[in-house]
Amino acid sequence: FQQQQSGTEVTLQEDVAVGTQIASVTAKDGDSSFENKFIKYNIIGDGLSEEKFMITSDGRIIVQASLDRETNKMHTVVIEARDLGTPPQRTNYTIAVNVTDVDDNAMFVGRLVGGTTVSNDVFSVNVNETDKRGSMVMTL
Repeated sequence: FQQQQSGTEVTLQEDVAVGTQIASVTAKDGDSSFENKFIKYNIIGDGLSEEKFMITSDGRIIVQASLDRETNKMHTVVIEARDLGTPPQRTNYTIAVNVTDVDDNAMFVGRLVGGTTVSNDVFSVNVNETDKRGSMVMTL
């Protein structure tokens, strides 16, 4: 393999867009025969990596399904390159993909009115100056 990305570790946010290129690899074969000149790339391994990532015929690794850090914070993407010779020659290259968290469960303050959530409420609290320090003044 001739690597095009510096390092074997990539960090992505979990909301990375499907279709984003995350890395690229290149395998070269010094043989001169016709069959050996062509390299085929595959992602091999645990099944989850093949579901989340794909590799193009020219070695670009692409996100093909949405990522979720709460489900899996790291993916090990094993790339296999093989020529078309008989027998085929193979080599593997591993890329660790770390997935960082995005706050996908934003906090919400609101109230239910007839089964509908209303979120534009304004809350006001009156506090007497004689109230003890640390007293609870409101609960949401």
